[in-house]
Amino acid sequence: MLATASAAHAHGGMAGPAEIGPPLLTSGALGFVCYWLVMLWPSAKKRIETPDTSGTKRGNSARLNGQSNTRKSSPMKQTSHLKKVESKMRLLVGVAFALAAIASSSIAFAHGEAGDEPFLKDLTTAFYDVTISPTDIRVGEPVTITGSVRILETWPYTLATPEKAYIMPVVPGPVFALKERTVNGTEAPGSFFVEKGGIYQFRMVILGRNPGRWHVHPGIAVEGTGTLVGPGEWVTVQPGAAKFVFPVTLLSGQTINLNSYRGGFVWWWSFAGFLIGVAWMLYWTLTHRTVTNLAVTIQLGVNDDAPDIGLITPRDHMWMNVLAGLTIIMLVIGWTYAAMKYPVRLPQQTDWFTPEYISSGEKMAEIHPGGATYDDATDTLLMNVKVKNLRDSPISVKQYIMAMATFVNGNAEDQAKAGPHDYVGQLEVEPSSAIAPGETKDLTLKITSKIFSEERLIPLRDPQQFIAGLLRFENGQKQQELVVLRTSVIPTQFHSQYLP
Repeated sequence: MLATASAAHAHGGMAGPAEIGPPLLTSGALGFVCYWLVMLWPSAKKRIETPDTSGTKRGNSARLNGQSNTRKSSPMKQTSHLKKVESKMRLLVGVAFALAAIASSSIAFAHGEAGDEPFLKDLTTAFYDVTISPTDIRVGEPVTITGSVRILETWPYTLATPEKAYIMPVVPGPVFALKERTVNGTEAPGSFFVEKGGIYQFRMVILGRNPGRWHVHPGIAVEGTGTLVGPGEWVTVQPGAAKFVFPVTLLSGQTINLNSYRGGFVWWWSFAGFLIGVAWMLYWTLTHRTVTNLAVTIQLGVNDDAPDIGLITPRDHMWMNVLAGLTIIMLVIGWTYAAMKYPVRLPQQTDWFTPEYISSGEKMAEIHPGGATYDDATDTLLMNVKVKNLRDSPISVKQYIMAMATFVNGNAEDQAKAGPHDYVGQLEVEPSSAIAPGETKDLTLKITSKIFSEERLIPLRDPQQFIAGLLRFENGQKQQELVVLRTSVIPTQFHSQYLP
Protein backbone atom coordinates (compact mmCIF):
# COMPACT_ATOMS: atom_id res chain seq x y z
CA MET A 1 0.00 0.00 0.00
CA LEU A 2 2.83 2.41 0.79
CA ALA A 3 4.56 1.59 -2.50
CA THR A 4 1.46 2.21 -4.61
CA ALA A 5 0.41 5.49 -2.96
CA SER A 6 0.20 8.42 -5.38
CA ALA A 7 -1.47 11.79 -5.87
CA ALA A 8 -4.88 11.83 -7.55
CA HIS A 9 -5.96 14.86 -9.59
CA ALA A 10 -9.69 14.12 -9.74
CA HIS A 11 -12.53 16.32 -10.94
CA GLY A 12 -15.30 14.11 -9.59
CA GLY A 13 -16.26 12.29 -12.82
CA MET A 14 -16.95 8.58 -13.06
CA ALA A 15 -13.70 6.59 -13.09
CA GLY A 16 -12.97 3.47 -15.12
CA PRO A 17 -11.86 0.03 -13.85
CA ALA A 18 -8.16 0.98 -13.94
CA GLU A 19 -8.73 3.94 -11.62
CA ILE A 20 -11.46 2.65 -9.35
CA GLY A 21 -10.26 -0.98 -9.09
CA PRO A 22 -7.28 -0.64 -6.69
CA PRO A 23 -9.06 1.51 -4.08
CA LEU A 24 -12.12 -0.78 -4.20
CA LEU A 25 -9.99 -3.89 -3.68
CA THR A 26 -8.03 -2.21 -0.88
CA SER A 27 -11.14 -1.00 0.92
CA GLY A 28 -12.76 -4.43 0.47
CA ALA A 29 -9.75 -6.16 2.01
CA LEU A 30 -9.67 -3.74 4.94
CA GLY A 31 -13.42 -4.17 5.42
CA PHE A 32 -13.11 -7.95 5.54
CA VAL A 33 -10.22 -7.82 8.02
CA CYS A 34 -12.11 -5.43 10.30
CA TYR A 35 -15.27 -7.58 10.12
CA TRP A 36 -13.21 -10.65 10.98
CA LEU A 37 -11.64 -8.86 13.93
CA VAL A 38 -14.99 -7.82 15.38
CA MET A 39 -17.27 -10.73 14.47
CA LEU A 40 -15.24 -13.80 13.55
CA TRP A 41 -12.21 -13.68 15.88
CA PRO A 42 -11.40 -17.33 16.76
CA SER A 43 -12.34 -18.20 20.30
CA ALA A 44 -10.62 -20.73 22.51
CA LYS A 45 -10.90 -24.29 21.27
CA LYS A 46 -10.64 -25.73 24.75
CA ARG A 47 -13.65 -25.21 26.95
CA ILE A 48 -13.62 -25.81 30.69
CA GLU A 49 -16.85 -27.42 31.74
CA THR A 50 -18.21 -28.17 35.20
CA PRO A 51 -20.72 -30.82 36.15
CA ASP A 52 -24.28 -29.55 36.06
CA THR A 53 -26.66 -31.75 38.00
CA SER A 54 -29.64 -29.46 37.56
CA GLY A 55 -29.66 -29.92 33.78
CA THR A 56 -29.74 -26.25 33.16
CA LYS A 57 -27.21 -24.31 31.04
CA ARG A 58 -25.25 -21.59 32.72
CA GLY A 59 -23.58 -18.45 31.30
CA ASN A 60 -24.87 -16.09 28.71
CA SER A 61 -26.93 -18.78 26.92
CA ALA A 62 -29.09 -19.07 30.03
CA ARG A 63 -29.87 -15.35 29.85
CA LEU A 64 -30.90 -15.61 26.21
CA ASN A 65 -33.19 -18.59 26.84
CA GLY A 66 -35.03 -16.77 29.62
CA GLN A 67 -33.22 -18.56 32.43
CA SER A 68 -31.28 -16.86 35.20
CA ASN A 69 -27.68 -17.34 36.13
CA THR A 70 -27.25 -16.52 39.79
CA ARG A 71 -23.64 -17.39 40.37
CA LYS A 72 -20.34 -17.24 38.49
CA SER A 73 -17.98 -20.21 38.59
CA SER A 74 -14.20 -20.18 38.37
CA PRO A 75 -14.22 -21.45 34.75
CA MET A 76 -16.47 -18.57 33.80
CA LYS A 77 -13.97 -16.14 35.33
CA GLN A 78 -11.26 -17.69 33.17
CA THR A 79 -13.49 -17.31 30.13
CA SER A 80 -14.13 -13.66 31.01
CA HIS A 81 -10.37 -13.08 31.28
CA LEU A 82 -9.88 -14.74 27.90
CA LYS A 83 -12.47 -12.44 26.36
CA LYS A 84 -10.64 -9.40 27.74
CA VAL A 85 -7.40 -10.62 26.20
CA GLU A 86 -9.14 -11.17 22.87
CA SER A 87 -10.65 -7.68 23.06
CA LYS A 88 -7.21 -6.15 23.60
CA MET A 89 -5.80 -8.19 20.73
CA ARG A 90 -8.55 -6.93 18.44
CA LEU A 91 -7.83 -3.35 19.50
CA LEU A 92 -4.10 -3.70 18.81
CA VAL A 93 -4.59 -5.26 15.38
CA GLY A 94 -7.28 -2.70 14.51
CA VAL A 95 -4.99 0.17 15.48
CA ALA A 96 -2.20 -1.36 13.38
CA PHE A 97 -4.46 -1.52 10.31
CA ALA A 98 -5.68 2.04 10.92
CA LEU A 99 -2.09 3.30 11.08
CA ALA A 100 -1.27 1.42 7.88
CA ALA A 101 -4.24 3.02 6.14
CA ILE A 102 -3.24 6.50 7.34
CA ALA A 103 0.37 5.98 6.28
CA SER A 104 -0.68 4.89 2.79
CA SER A 105 -3.04 7.81 2.26
CA SER A 106 -2.21 10.32 -0.47
CA ILE A 107 -3.25 13.82 -1.45
CA ALA A 108 -6.38 13.99 -3.64
CA PHE A 109 -7.01 17.17 -5.62
CA ALA A 110 -10.76 16.77 -6.10
CA HIS A 111 -12.82 19.69 -7.33
CA GLY A 112 -16.25 18.10 -7.16
CA GLU A 113 -18.01 20.22 -9.79
CA ALA A 114 -18.00 17.27 -12.21
CA GLY A 115 -19.97 15.26 -9.65
CA ASP A 116 -23.03 17.50 -10.03
CA GLU A 117 -25.78 16.38 -12.38
CA PRO A 118 -25.53 17.93 -15.88
CA PHE A 119 -28.89 19.70 -15.63
CA LEU A 120 -27.77 21.34 -12.38
CA LYS A 121 -24.94 23.07 -14.27
CA ASP A 122 -26.37 23.55 -17.77
CA LEU A 123 -29.82 24.92 -17.00
CA THR A 124 -29.06 27.08 -13.97
CA THR A 125 -26.15 29.48 -14.47
CA ALA A 126 -23.49 30.51 -16.97
CA PHE A 127 -20.11 31.92 -15.93
CA TYR A 128 -18.19 34.02 -18.45
CA ASP A 129 -15.30 36.49 -18.73
CA VAL A 130 -13.71 34.96 -15.63
CA THR A 131 -10.12 35.90 -14.80
CA ILE A 132 -8.04 34.68 -11.86
CA SER A 133 -4.70 36.43 -11.51
CA PRO A 134 -1.91 36.33 -10.64
CA THR A 135 -1.40 32.56 -10.49
CA ASP A 136 1.94 32.64 -8.65
CA ILE A 137 2.12 34.54 -5.36
CA ARG A 138 3.68 34.44 -1.92
CA VAL A 139 1.89 34.08 1.41
CA GLY A 140 -0.01 37.27 2.18
CA GLU A 141 -0.17 38.49 -1.44
CA PRO A 142 -3.52 39.01 -3.20
CA VAL A 143 -5.27 37.11 -5.98
CA THR A 144 -8.08 38.88 -7.83
CA ILE A 145 -11.08 36.97 -9.20
CA THR A 146 -13.35 38.81 -11.64
CA GLY A 147 -16.10 37.75 -14.00
CA SER A 148 -19.84 37.54 -14.52
CA VAL A 149 -22.51 34.98 -13.83
CA ARG A 150 -26.00 34.93 -15.28
CA ILE A 151 -28.90 33.08 -13.73
CA LEU A 152 -30.57 31.56 -16.75
CA GLU A 153 -34.23 31.85 -17.58
CA THR A 154 -34.12 28.07 -18.15
CA TRP A 155 -33.81 27.46 -14.40
CA PRO A 156 -35.23 23.94 -13.78
CA TYR A 157 -38.77 23.80 -12.42
CA THR A 158 -37.68 20.99 -10.08
CA LEU A 159 -35.51 23.45 -8.13
CA ALA A 160 -36.69 26.24 -5.86
CA THR A 161 -36.99 29.61 -7.59
CA PRO A 162 -33.76 31.58 -7.03
CA GLU A 163 -34.33 34.49 -4.66
CA LYS A 164 -31.16 34.91 -2.59
CA ALA A 165 -27.58 34.00 -3.43
CA TYR A 166 -24.04 34.38 -2.18
CA ILE A 167 -20.92 34.71 -4.37
CA MET A 168 -17.67 33.40 -2.94
CA PRO A 169 -14.32 31.86 -3.92
CA VAL A 170 -14.40 28.06 -3.98
CA VAL A 171 -11.06 26.78 -2.69
CA PRO A 172 -9.88 23.57 -0.95
CA GLY A 173 -10.30 24.71 2.64
CA PRO A 174 -9.06 27.83 4.44
CA VAL A 175 -5.92 28.18 2.29
CA PHE A 176 -6.96 31.72 1.29
CA ALA A 177 -8.51 34.61 3.22
CA LEU A 178 -11.25 36.71 1.60
CA LYS A 179 -10.37 40.39 1.83
CA GLU A 180 -12.79 42.14 -0.54
CA ARG A 181 -15.94 41.33 -2.54
CA THR A 182 -18.20 43.45 -4.74
CA VAL A 183 -21.21 42.52 -6.87
CA ASN A 184 -22.28 44.88 -9.66
CA GLY A 185 -20.11 47.56 -8.13
CA THR A 186 -21.63 47.29 -4.63
CA GLU A 187 -19.78 45.88 -1.63
CA ALA A 188 -21.31 42.49 -0.82
CA PRO A 189 -20.35 41.21 2.65
CA GLY A 190 -23.14 38.61 2.54
CA SER A 191 -26.11 37.42 0.52
CA PHE A 192 -28.11 39.46 -1.98
CA PHE A 193 -31.37 39.16 -3.90
CA VAL A 194 -31.29 37.52 -7.34
CA GLU A 195 -33.73 36.68 -10.10
CA LYS A 196 -33.90 34.67 -13.29
CA GLY A 197 -32.17 36.47 -16.11
CA GLY A 198 -30.07 38.57 -13.74
CA ILE A 199 -26.41 39.25 -14.55
CA TYR A 200 -24.04 39.63 -11.62
CA GLN A 201 -20.52 40.93 -12.15
CA PHE A 202 -18.25 40.03 -9.27
CA ARG A 203 -14.83 41.01 -8.04
CA MET A 204 -13.14 39.23 -5.16
CA VAL A 205 -9.71 39.69 -3.63
CA ILE A 206 -8.27 36.78 -1.67
CA LEU A 207 -4.97 36.56 0.19
CA GLY A 208 -2.69 33.53 0.07
CA ARG A 209 -2.70 31.95 3.52
CA ASN A 210 -1.09 28.51 3.23
CA PRO A 211 1.76 27.55 0.87
CA GLY A 212 0.81 25.05 -1.83
CA ARG A 213 -0.75 24.65 -5.25
CA TRP A 214 -4.49 25.26 -5.02
CA HIS A 215 -7.36 25.22 -7.47
CA VAL A 216 -9.42 28.41 -7.25
CA HIS A 217 -12.97 28.85 -8.60
CA PRO A 218 -15.65 31.50 -8.35
CA GLY A 219 -18.97 30.11 -7.18
CA ILE A 220 -22.52 31.22 -6.48
CA ALA A 221 -24.50 29.57 -3.69
CA VAL A 222 -28.23 29.85 -4.41
CA GLU A 223 -30.59 29.40 -1.47
CA GLY A 224 -32.43 26.10 -1.78
CA THR A 225 -30.13 24.77 -4.51
CA GLY A 226 -26.53 24.85 -3.34
CA THR A 227 -23.24 26.04 -4.75
CA LEU A 228 -22.80 26.27 -8.52
CA VAL A 229 -19.13 26.42 -9.49
CA GLY A 230 -17.50 28.44 -12.24
CA PRO A 231 -14.23 27.86 -14.10
CA GLY A 232 -11.05 27.47 -12.07
CA GLU A 233 -7.35 28.16 -12.23
CA TRP A 234 -4.35 26.66 -10.46
CA VAL A 235 -2.72 29.16 -8.10
CA THR A 236 0.69 28.50 -6.55
CA VAL A 237 1.31 30.07 -3.14
CA GLN A 238 4.99 30.25 -2.25
CA PRO A 239 6.18 30.52 1.38
CA GLY A 240 6.59 34.12 2.47
CA ALA A 241 9.28 35.85 4.48
CA ALA A 242 6.91 36.17 7.44
CA LYS A 243 3.83 34.40 8.77
CA PHE A 244 0.44 35.29 7.35
CA VAL A 245 -1.18 38.27 9.09
CA PHE A 246 -4.73 39.52 8.55
CA PRO A 247 -5.19 42.79 10.50
CA VAL A 248 -8.76 43.90 11.22
CA THR A 249 -9.82 47.06 13.07
CA LEU A 250 -12.76 46.58 15.44
CA LEU A 251 -15.42 49.18 16.22
CA SER A 252 -13.63 49.84 19.49
CA GLY A 253 -10.56 50.96 17.56
CA GLN A 254 -8.53 47.92 18.53
CA THR A 255 -6.62 46.20 15.71
CA ILE A 256 -6.36 42.43 15.89
CA ASN A 257 -4.80 39.70 13.76
CA LEU A 258 -7.86 37.79 12.62
CA ASN A 259 -5.70 34.85 11.53
CA SER A 260 -4.63 34.01 15.09
CA TYR A 261 -6.94 35.99 17.38
CA ARG A 262 -7.82 33.88 20.44
CA GLY A 263 -6.82 30.79 18.49
CA GLY A 264 -5.27 29.02 21.46
CA PHE A 265 -8.36 29.43 23.60
CA VAL A 266 -10.65 28.19 20.82
CA TRP A 267 -8.43 25.16 20.23
CA TRP A 268 -8.15 24.07 23.85
CA TRP A 269 -11.82 24.69 24.61
CA SER A 270 -12.87 22.64 21.60
CA PHE A 271 -10.37 19.95 22.54
CA ALA A 272 -11.89 19.69 26.01
CA GLY A 273 -15.29 19.00 24.52
CA PHE A 274 -13.68 16.55 22.10
CA LEU A 275 -12.16 14.60 24.99
CA ILE A 276 -15.59 14.11 26.55
CA GLY A 277 -16.89 12.71 23.27
CA VAL A 278 -13.88 10.39 22.90
CA ALA A 279 -14.33 9.13 26.46
CA TRP A 280 -17.99 8.36 25.72
CA MET A 281 -17.10 6.54 22.51
CA LEU A 282 -14.23 4.47 23.91
CA TYR A 283 -16.24 3.57 27.01
CA TRP A 284 -18.95 1.89 24.94
CA THR A 285 -16.84 0.38 22.16
CA LEU A 286 -13.84 -1.11 23.97
CA THR A 287 -15.14 -2.42 27.30
CA HIS A 288 -18.75 -3.35 26.66
CA ARG A 289 -20.65 -6.00 24.79
CA THR A 290 -22.59 -3.47 22.76
CA VAL A 291 -19.92 -3.90 20.06
CA THR A 292 -17.63 -6.77 21.01
CA ASN A 293 -20.48 -9.29 21.37
CA LEU A 294 -22.92 -8.30 18.65
CA ALA A 295 -24.08 -11.89 18.21
CA VAL A 296 -25.47 -11.70 21.74
CA THR A 297 -26.73 -8.15 21.93
CA ILE A 298 -28.73 -8.25 18.69
CA GLN A 299 -30.94 -10.96 20.19
CA LEU A 300 -32.02 -8.74 23.07
CA GLY A 301 -35.04 -6.51 23.10
CA VAL A 302 -34.70 -2.86 22.17
CA ASN A 303 -35.43 -1.62 25.69
CA ASP A 304 -33.60 -4.43 27.50
CA ASP A 305 -30.48 -3.17 29.32
CA ALA A 306 -29.56 -6.75 30.24
CA PRO A 307 -27.54 -5.84 33.35
CA ASP A 308 -27.29 -9.50 34.40
CA ILE A 309 -25.03 -10.31 31.42
CA GLY A 310 -23.10 -7.04 31.69
CA LEU A 311 -24.61 -5.19 28.75
CA ILE A 312 -25.64 -1.94 30.48
CA THR A 313 -25.16 -1.89 34.22
CA PRO A 314 -26.08 0.68 36.89
CA ARG A 315 -22.40 1.67 36.91
CA ASP A 316 -22.70 2.54 33.22
CA HIS A 317 -25.66 4.79 33.97
CA MET A 318 -23.59 6.52 36.64
CA TRP A 319 -20.68 7.25 34.29
CA MET A 320 -22.99 8.49 31.57
CA ASN A 321 -24.54 10.89 34.05
CA VAL A 322 -21.04 12.08 34.94
CA LEU A 323 -20.19 12.75 31.29
CA ALA A 324 -23.50 14.53 30.73
CA GLY A 325 -22.91 16.63 33.84
CA LEU A 326 -19.43 17.62 32.63
CA THR A 327 -20.91 18.71 29.32
CA ILE A 328 -23.52 20.89 31.04
CA ILE A 329 -20.87 22.38 33.30
CA MET A 330 -18.73 23.28 30.26
CA LEU A 331 -21.71 25.03 28.62
CA VAL A 332 -22.51 27.02 31.77
CA ILE A 333 -18.86 28.03 32.18
CA GLY A 334 -18.68 29.09 28.54
CA TRP A 335 -21.84 31.20 28.72
CA THR A 336 -20.71 32.83 31.98
CA TYR A 337 -17.24 33.59 30.65
CA ALA A 338 -18.59 35.13 27.43
CA ALA A 339 -21.05 37.34 29.34
CA MET A 340 -18.38 38.61 31.76
CA LYS A 341 -15.50 38.92 29.31
CA TYR A 342 -17.50 40.67 26.57
CA PRO A 343 -20.35 42.64 28.19
CA VAL A 344 -20.88 44.74 25.02
CA ARG A 345 -22.01 42.57 22.13
CA LEU A 346 -23.70 43.29 18.81
CA PRO A 347 -26.31 40.93 17.38
CA GLN A 348 -25.48 39.26 14.08
CA GLN A 349 -26.28 41.61 11.21
CA THR A 350 -27.81 40.84 7.81
CA ASP A 351 -27.50 43.16 4.82
CA TRP A 352 -29.52 41.85 1.88
CA PHE A 353 -29.62 44.10 -1.14
CA THR A 354 -30.65 44.00 -4.79
CA PRO A 355 -27.67 44.60 -7.12
CA GLU A 356 -28.00 47.16 -9.87
CA TYR A 357 -29.48 45.83 -13.09
CA ILE A 358 -27.03 44.95 -15.86
CA SER A 359 -28.32 44.53 -19.41
CA SER A 360 -27.26 41.64 -21.61
CA GLY A 361 -27.03 44.10 -24.54
CA GLU A 362 -29.38 45.75 -27.00
CA LYS A 363 -31.64 43.38 -28.86
CA MET A 364 -29.55 42.08 -31.71
CA ALA A 365 -30.68 38.59 -32.69
CA GLU A 366 -33.64 36.24 -32.50
CA ILE A 367 -32.83 32.54 -32.33
CA HIS A 368 -34.81 29.33 -32.80
CA PRO A 369 -33.15 26.06 -31.75
CA GLY A 370 -33.32 23.14 -34.18
CA GLY A 371 -32.05 20.36 -31.92
CA ALA A 372 -28.61 19.00 -31.15
CA THR A 373 -26.67 15.73 -31.22
CA TYR A 374 -23.75 14.59 -29.13
CA ASP A 375 -21.17 11.93 -29.98
CA ASP A 376 -19.82 10.61 -26.71
CA ALA A 377 -16.98 8.75 -28.41
CA THR A 378 -15.46 11.91 -29.90
CA ASP A 379 -16.87 14.50 -27.46
CA THR A 380 -18.53 16.36 -30.32
CA LEU A 381 -21.64 18.51 -29.92
CA LEU A 382 -23.57 19.66 -33.01
CA MET A 383 -26.30 22.28 -32.56
CA ASN A 384 -28.65 23.57 -35.26
CA VAL A 385 -29.82 27.14 -34.74
CA LYS A 386 -31.89 29.50 -36.88
CA VAL A 387 -30.76 33.11 -36.31
CA LYS A 388 -32.46 36.31 -37.44
CA ASN A 389 -30.53 39.58 -37.45
CA LEU A 390 -32.63 42.37 -35.92
CA ARG A 391 -30.06 45.15 -36.35
CA ASP A 392 -29.02 47.33 -39.26
CA SER A 393 -25.48 45.96 -39.35
CA PRO A 394 -24.05 42.42 -39.85
CA ILE A 395 -23.70 40.23 -36.78
CA SER A 396 -21.76 37.06 -36.06
CA VAL A 397 -21.58 34.40 -33.36
CA LYS A 398 -18.52 34.88 -31.18
CA GLN A 399 -18.99 32.50 -28.24
CA TYR A 400 -21.16 29.78 -26.78
CA ILE A 401 -21.11 29.81 -22.95
CA MET A 402 -22.28 26.67 -21.17
CA ALA A 403 -22.14 26.37 -17.35
CA MET A 404 -18.47 27.07 -16.51
CA ALA A 405 -17.14 26.51 -20.06
CA THR A 406 -16.71 29.01 -22.90
CA PHE A 407 -16.30 27.96 -26.54
CA VAL A 408 -14.82 30.63 -28.79
CA ASN A 409 -15.24 31.25 -32.51
CA GLY A 410 -11.79 32.75 -32.93
CA ASN A 411 -8.04 32.27 -32.71
CA ALA A 412 -5.78 31.36 -29.81
CA GLU A 413 -5.60 34.95 -28.61
CA ASP A 414 -9.41 35.17 -28.43
CA GLN A 415 -9.50 31.92 -26.47
CA ALA A 416 -6.87 33.16 -24.01
CA LYS A 417 -9.08 36.14 -23.21
CA ALA A 418 -12.20 34.02 -22.67
CA GLY A 419 -11.23 32.53 -19.31
CA PRO A 420 -9.10 29.85 -17.62
CA HIS A 421 -7.67 27.67 -20.38
CA ASP A 422 -8.90 24.38 -18.88
CA TYR A 423 -12.47 25.57 -19.45
CA VAL A 424 -12.12 27.15 -22.91
CA GLY A 425 -12.60 25.37 -26.25
CA GLN A 426 -13.00 25.95 -29.97
CA LEU A 427 -16.36 26.81 -31.56
CA GLU A 428 -16.91 26.23 -35.28
CA VAL A 429 -19.79 28.03 -37.02
CA GLU A 430 -21.09 26.96 -40.43
CA PRO A 431 -21.58 28.94 -42.55
CA SER A 432 -18.89 31.21 -41.13
CA SER A 433 -20.00 34.37 -42.88
CA ALA A 434 -21.73 37.15 -40.95
CA ILE A 435 -25.50 37.42 -40.86
CA ALA A 436 -26.68 40.41 -42.89
CA PRO A 437 -29.21 42.95 -41.52
CA GLY A 438 -32.70 41.44 -41.56
CA GLU A 439 -31.38 38.09 -42.78
CA THR A 440 -32.44 34.74 -41.29
CA LYS A 441 -29.78 32.07 -41.53
CA ASP A 442 -29.55 28.43 -40.46
CA LEU A 443 -26.32 27.85 -38.53
CA THR A 444 -24.56 24.70 -37.39
CA LEU A 445 -22.46 25.07 -34.25
CA LYS A 446 -19.82 22.38 -33.82
CA ILE A 447 -17.80 21.90 -30.63
CA THR A 448 -15.32 19.10 -30.03
CA SER A 449 -13.88 19.25 -26.53
CA LYS A 450 -12.91 17.00 -23.63
CA ILE A 451 -14.60 19.50 -21.34
CA PHE A 452 -17.95 17.83 -22.04
CA SER A 453 -16.86 14.47 -20.61
CA GLU A 454 -14.46 15.75 -17.94
CA GLU A 455 -17.05 18.11 -16.45
CA ARG A 456 -20.11 15.97 -17.32
CA LEU A 457 -21.96 18.75 -19.12
CA ILE A 458 -24.12 16.59 -21.41
CA PRO A 459 -27.14 14.80 -19.85
CA LEU A 460 -26.63 11.43 -21.55
CA ARG A 461 -28.62 9.33 -19.08
CA ASP A 462 -31.14 11.80 -17.69
CA PRO A 463 -34.92 11.59 -18.20
CA GLN A 464 -34.86 15.10 -19.72
CA GLN A 465 -32.00 15.64 -22.14
CA PHE A 466 -31.79 19.42 -22.48
CA ILE A 467 -28.84 21.78 -22.48
CA ALA A 468 -28.79 25.55 -22.20
CA GLY A 469 -26.24 28.30 -22.57
CA LEU A 470 -25.55 31.77 -23.87
CA LEU A 471 -24.82 32.70 -27.49
CA ARG A 472 -22.72 35.85 -27.70
CA PHE A 473 -23.37 37.93 -30.82
CA GLU A 474 -21.26 40.87 -31.97
CA ASN A 475 -21.69 43.46 -34.72
CA GLY A 476 -19.19 45.62 -36.56
CA GLN A 477 -19.29 48.32 -33.85
CA LYS A 478 -18.19 45.76 -31.20
CA GLN A 479 -21.63 45.87 -29.59
CA GLN A 480 -22.64 42.55 -28.05
CA GLU A 481 -25.71 40.67 -26.86
CA LEU A 482 -26.02 37.46 -24.85
CA VAL A 483 -28.98 35.33 -25.94
CA VAL A 484 -30.15 32.23 -24.08
CA LEU A 485 -30.19 29.05 -26.19
CA ARG A 486 -32.02 26.00 -24.86
CA THR A 487 -32.22 22.88 -26.99
CA SER A 488 -32.75 19.14 -26.72
CA VAL A 489 -29.74 16.90 -27.27
CA ILE A 490 -29.74 13.37 -28.72
CA PRO A 491 -26.75 11.09 -27.99
CA THR A 492 -25.46 9.27 -31.09
CA GLN A 493 -22.71 7.12 -29.59
CA PHE A 494 -21.73 6.12 -26.06
CA HIS A 495 -18.54 5.26 -24.23
CA SER A 496 -18.72 1.96 -22.35
CA GLN A 497 -19.38 2.78 -18.71
CA TYR A 498 -19.60 0.66 -15.58
CA LEU A 499 -21.46 3.13 -13.40
CA PRO A 500 -24.55 5.22 -14.30
